[in-house]
Amino acid sequence: DQQSDRLTPLQATAKEIEDSAPVFERMKWLRGLAWPALWNLKRHLALKYLSMGVVKSALQICEEVFLWEEAVDCLLAMGAKARAIKLVNERLEISPTSNLYCQMGILTQEIDWFEKAWEFSGRRYSRAKRLWARASFELGDYKSSISHFEDALKINPLKPYAWLRLG
Repeated sequence: DQQSDRLTPLQATAKEIEDSAPVFERMKWLRGLAWPALWNLKRHLALKYLSMGVVKSALQICEEVFLWEEAVDCLLAMGAKARAIKLVNERLEISPTSNLYCQMGILTQEIDWFEKAWEFSGRRYSRAKRLWARASFELGDYKSSISHFEDALKINPLKPYAWLRLG
């Protein structure tokens, strides 16, 4: 307790500390603990930085641990669209993913990229269909937008935005 010198129930007494195993004994078991991987800790840190607006530091961490899709998000937040497109193109040549195709569609505003993401995923990546539906809706193609939203909701019905747009 910060207001008094009393111990809280979770604090150890001096007697409990004296009776515990010595440090060298406890250190033997340190490697057996399930610590999270360093890259995973850095990923969480980068995402936290990005959510707080510390975008450049988040980008540096993402590049350091090869989190390319998150790096694209950082570049978008920084307004470096040309650099983001270049990075996505490089990553698509090396190891394409459905998310990278979707990010390229978002960057270039071209529907073809969402279709590629949908096909690349084996028609299972609902985000590709939702983005495709949203792009069709913005272009005024409401019939195809409805069809895409329905396909996306068959795969993942837990998206309120899609239900709202579908009506």
